[in-house]
Amino acid sequence: MRRVLQGQQQQGNRREPVKICWWTGGWCLAGNGPSYLLFCPNKEVIHLASGLYRQLRQSLKGYSAIGSEGELLPLVRALAFTSSDAIYDADPRPGAANRKWATYVVVREIEALIRQFQLGERKIFERRLHRLTTLIKAAGQYQTYHAAPGVPELKGPPGSFFAHDTNRERFWVVSNPRVVYRCVPDSPIAGCAQSLWRQEQARWGDQCTVLYRVPIRKELRVHLCLDEPAITKLARAEGFDWLPRATRSSTCY
Repeated sequence: MRRVLQGQQQQGNRREPVKICWWTGGWCLAGNGPSYLLFCPNKEVIHLASGLYRQLRQSLKGYSAIGSEGELLPLVRALAFTSSDAIYDADPRPGAANRKWATYVVVREIEALIRQFQLGERKIFERRLHRLTTLIKAAGQYQTYHAAPGVPELKGPPGSFFAHDTNRERFWVVSNPRVVYRCVPDSPIAGCAQSLWRQEQARWGDQCTVLYRVPIRKELRVHLCLDEPAITKLARAEGFDWLPRATRSSTCY
């Protein structure tokens, strides 16, 4: 059973609730997004970032496939997931309804192109046709990351699993709601959280098991040998600008 606990953390001059989600099996997910810290039962900490993976962004450069918010353009996503079988409900794979909608979006785009050609708007037609060709290529690039078959690994929260894409990059799939998070194991913030846990557990020894917690900014400064502005910039870049400046002492059970 998942329990959602809300704590109050200081952020600038305002206080913002920080979500801490617990799953059975000792899994803990901390953060408000777009990034999260996932604390695993094997005492490993990884950084989960939604949106486009950095390596995929590099591959999509030149395709104009990424919107102003850093997300894949809807038409590119539709091109990547379109399915003719889904039109007739003959697609047996999960998510066929979404693929049917994606197919509709693609056909609608082609219809718009045909109308522009018929109306004699050749310049607009050529520009949109060139753009569509470019986005088809971008969809192909995206599929090499997202649509590859995954191999389940570690046991995760109920209805979730870890897998790899064709480039052996690790990702985490949550089934309800259906979300895919890229895993970045070398996140400096996640590394600091892992190091702090090991230090606290070593201090307590076998007396108890230390519970996880997110690092405070002072601990990040010491662990990473950075000043406050650099820590603020790092936290904002990873989506962890809610990280507290102070915290209670470690808890164990």
